[in-house]
Amino acid sequence: MTDDLGNTHKIHIADLLENNVDSMMPDYIREMSGWAALNKHANIGTQAELDKYKQVALQHSKKAGDGDLSRAIDTPSTPSSDAPPRTH
Repeated sequence: MTDDLGNTHKIHIADLLENNVDSMMPDYIREMSGWAALNKHANIGTQAELDKYKQVALQHSKKAGDGDLSRAIDTPSTPSSDAPPRTH
């Protein structure tokens, strides 16, 4: 890779990956705990099921008269594929 000054640098793929376990583990544990709770209490185990559940919840919110649906549920602009596979 060449920088703006014309200097060439050797970059390895490993340089681009996060390898700090101390920063990664809390996020992973929080995400997996959330998915475990969704599966246990709402029988939601995939991203598709969660998206469907959110859509139904938003429809109920709209019927109940809530004019600002953006604050009802966190709805990311791009769907996530980070959901763990469903195990039964």
